[in-house]
Amino acid sequence: MVSSGLVVLRRPANFPPEDIICAGGLSPIDARAAYRGMEGEAWPDPEAGERFGVRHGFAPIDSFPEVYTYVLAMAETVRCDLLFLGSHSPSISLPSEFAFCGYEFGNYVSEFNHFSCVFNEIICGRYAPLTDYVRDLNSSLLFESAEQAENFATTRQRLVCEGADLEVAEPDEPFEVIAVFGLRRTLLPNSF
Repeated sequence: MVSSGLVVLRRPANFPPEDIICAGGLSPIDARAAYRGMEGEAWPDPEAGERFGVRHGFAPIDSFPEVYTYVLAMAETVRCDLLFLGSHSPSISLPSEFAFCGYEFGNYVSEFNHFSCVFNEIICGRYAPLTDYVRDLNSSLLFESAEQAENFATTRQRLVCEGADLEVAEPDEPFEVIAVFGLRRTLLPNSF
């Protein structure tokens, strides 16, 4: 389902909220500083879609120079990330500014419809069989291998079958393993 491309995500200042108990002893501040996955507000500037040719939530990789300039300007006032989301091994060459961050599990259907199981069910989750996977997350709070993400998916599916109150994907919007590449540095506004 996931195609691939560039995504700009605004990370709200209360992301995750201070009253959330994060898995593995993470504080919300630590989670906020480390997480590089796809949870956040995608393409927060409504005009960006037209300017960068965004389709189904992705800007094409050839728009990288313009998107990068846009993100640098945006980062003067808000915390944001420029990511490349795609399949396990992208078939295109990424700009040298990108580094592999890890694997997400969830779905990215569009800028208006995406869900991170890693963020919502591991980092900020409430079911121990899922929050225990925090031990498998790397420094970007993502899975280091696709196999780890697939193991999580198996555990998650078992819980869904047992009646756990978890987000359920639509048949045409499946949850899947998504490779995440991010800029080699997180962009923070001067006030953070």
